Amino acid sequence: MNLFRRTPEPQQPEWQLRLQEGDWDGLKKSEGCPPELCRLLQEHEEYQQLEAVVQGLPAMMKRVSQLQGHLQSGLEALGGSLGEINDRTSDQHRFVDETQKHLAEGDHQSQLLRSEMEQKLSEVQEFFSGRFEELKRQLQEKASNSRKVIDTIDDIGQTVHLLSLNATIEAAHAGDAGRGFVVVANEVRNLAMKTRESAREAFQQIDLSHIEQQLEDLLEQSDKELGTLNERVGGTMTSLTTLLASMHQHLEEIEANNRVIQATVELSDTTRERIHNRSDWTRSLSCDLAQLISAGNLQQQRAPADYEKLRKVEYLPASREDRLARIRQRGEIRVAIEPKFVGVSFHPHPGDELAGFDADMARAFAAYLGVKCTFIEHPWDLCTQLLDCGAARGEPPADLVWSALPPDPVYDDVAFSVPYLYLPYVLARRKGDERIQGIHSLQGRVLGCINDPAAFATLEDAGLRWRANKGKSGGKVELGNLLAYTDQSWIHDALAKGVVDAFAVDLPIYYWAAHDPQSPWYGQLELLPQNLADSLWHYTVGVKADADSYTLLKVINEFIRDFRSKDEYQRLCSQWVGDVLEDPSWRMMDGVTDETGLKRLFEASR
Repeated sequence: MNLFRRTPEPQQPEWQLRLQEGDWDGLKKSEGCPPELCRLLQEHEEYQQLEAVVQGLPAMMKRVSQLQGHLQSGLEALGGSLGEINDRTSDQHRFVDETQKHLAEGDHQSQLLRSEMEQKLSEVQEFFSGRFEELKRQLQEKASNSRKVIDTIDDIGQTVHLLSLNATIEAAHAGDAGRGFVVVANEVRNLAMKTRESAREAFQQIDLSHIEQQLEDLLEQSDKELGTLNERVGGTMTSLTTLLASMHQHLEEIEANNRVIQATVELSDTTRERIHNRSDWTRSLSCDLAQLISAGNLQQQRAPADYEKLRKVEYLPASREDRLARIRQRGEIRVAIEPKFVGVSFHPHPGDELAGFDADMARAFAAYLGVKCTFIEHPWDLCTQLLDCGAARGEPPADLVWSALPPDPVYDDVAFSVPYLYLPYVLARRKGDERIQGIHSLQGRVLGCINDPAAFATLEDAGLRWRANKGKSGGKVELGNLLAYTDQSWIHDALAKGVVDAFAVDLPIYYWAAHDPQSPWYGQLELLPQNLADSLWHYTVGVKADADSYTLLKVINEFIRDFRSKDEYQRLCSQWVGDVLEDPSWRMMDGVTDETGLKRLFEASR
């Protein structure tokens, strides 16, 4: 009977059971698990962790690429500023050299003038000394002769007196004294003749008419001598005046260059800060990624948790997510906007909320969605970068850019809405500066503009040339310089204070500043009416050019079409830009992504 008793099957080790069930966690904890199998399990876990991290790496690497793109943009802007500073410094050296030459020439001319004046004055002194000495001698001689004549007349007077006495005596004797009177009469007659002769001689001696003539000749000669000296001095002074005027002009050019260099250095400082921001961010992210995929991190099974923390710091979505749905879910829309566009988006006073056309339009759109409007204030030329990532690490990205943004193929990662505002691109000047009449009057002058690719293209098409495009054909006017501003708080003062001679600008950005009595620049600036562009410019809203932004851009376009027909839109235009303008011929330029382009991406992703 024992032969038919069933022998119990040997019990399988727990690790085999866990292996058959695919329970990897239980297998790892089972006793008796072969070392080789434990090693394979460890490698499998590390592989799974690495695979989870690797799946998220493309998003991280894209962030690094975006930051590098921002860095490159900043370096290009900095390179342009440094190039401008270099050109201006070269001009400074040239102006200083020319001024030093003028100073040396002016010193030489003044030395010559001094020598010639000393010589001429010495000659004039000798000339007058000699002539006056001669006149003095002649006057002394005349005076001496006149004294002799006067002495003779005095003798005659004495004789006449004696004769008079004799006549008196003779008359006293009466009688036959008539004959005595004859003798007296003869003597008196002779005496009279002698007196007359002496009188004539006295007249000749006392007559100074020839001396008067000599004095007249002397004065005439002195006038000629002094006239010659005056002409010579006048000619030299004219030469010195010309040199001083030229020096003054060079000093003004040096001062203007100093203002340009100062503004360019300030622009460079701002750009350098932005470069440092993105550089530090890139370095920190690279270090975090290196730590994330390090062997020690994988062995300790921290990689997934660390990746999740890093993803949240970088504000990267865990999965694909519709942006419009995300906005409605959190009840807030984040709007990238320039806070220093006076009349468009600005703080009228410190602490005031944003005012201006774009700020009011963005708030109206947020109300249309039924969400809160949160402005992310950022320099205009960098606003589109906020669609990639925040202004600084740990800050959220923007959902859209509502900040005087013209559609342009240069923004290759941005999709644009239909226009919400049409406007001219105009020239601004200081109030009453009649030198500035249009493009043709900018030859050799300093022009300011906003750092905008569309602005550069428009100015170039209008025939303006500057350092960056000097070699291109079709130029009509060569600027002394083109200053492209990234800090919009400077663009009104730059013109008002003479840093630039004129400013090419979108009408809304100068309209309020020039026309509203509340503006700090009221009465200092004015706009020329001509449109510098071939057609009206237009502002659009920018979103990220990907499938997740399609529904957001679609709703933005619906809002713009509806809002532009309302009285509220008319009021905003009247307040901030003067009037409502339309462009029936408008169409989106080639190479620009719009709603249609995002729709194709959206449909392809489904």
